[in-house]
Amino acid sequence: MKVGVVPGNFYGKDFDESVDFEKVRAPNQELLFKMLMGKRFDALATNDLVGIYIARTMGIGSQVEVQPLVVAEMPLYIAFSKAKGNQAEGLTRQVSDVLKAMKAEGFLDRAYRAHSR
Repeated sequence: MKVGVVPGNFYGKDFDESVDFEKVRAPNQELLFKMLMGKRFDALATNDLVGIYIARTMGIGSQVEVQPLVVAEMPLYIAFSKAKGNQAEGLTRQVSDVLKAMKAEGFLDRAYRAHSR
């Protein structure tokens, strides 16, 4: 099996170190999708929501399919510049509070379901 990847992206230790399939490299996600449509490889590895967005933006959303295979699950972090000092600390707390509220209200789950179709 051949899988499209972007060099420098981390797909998880097991995936990155695997020799059970061939990795076909492209410099960005958009080119990966063009290569997939040209049948240069069998699948591509990407974040599901990012992949869905790129495919829709390129007008090929109906021609690609998200597979249920999870390569790796990793936490996502939002960073703020230390140069902003106390301003960044306050912003960090605000963003954290809003994300917690969105999760508690079920908004994040609803948004994920709505955008992953």
